[in-house]
Amino acid sequence: MTRLLVSTLVVAAVGSALAQTPQTPAFRAGTHTVSVYATVLGVMVVLAFGTAAICTAIGAAIFLASDTTIAWSRFVQPLQRGPLIIIVTYHVAQVLILLGLAR
Repeated sequence: MTRLLVSTLVVAAVGSALAQTPQTPAFRAGTHTVSVYATVLGVMVVLAFGTAAICTAIGAAIFLASDTTIAWSRFVQPLQRGPLIIIVTYHVAQVLILLGLAR
C-alpha cells in the first residue's frame, strides 16, 4: 500500500512539473490527447509499483522516462541526443517489464 501511495505521489509530482513547462502551439492543439495518454502512463507506473516484481516497476519507470523524453523533445525543446536516449530507455524498459512478468 505504501508503494502505491509513493508511486502516485511521484507521478503527480512529475505531471505537475511538466505542466509548468513552456507549451508550444503543437502541445496546446493536442492537450487533451496528451493528458489522457499521460494519465494512462501514470496509472501503468502506479500499478507496476504495486506488483511484487521489482523489475516490472523499474521498467515501468524507465518507460515513463522514455515517453517523457519523447514529449519533451516534441513539445518543449529537442534534446541533443534525444533519439538515442529514447531508443535505449524504451528497450531497457521493455526488457525489464518482461523479466518482471516472466517471474
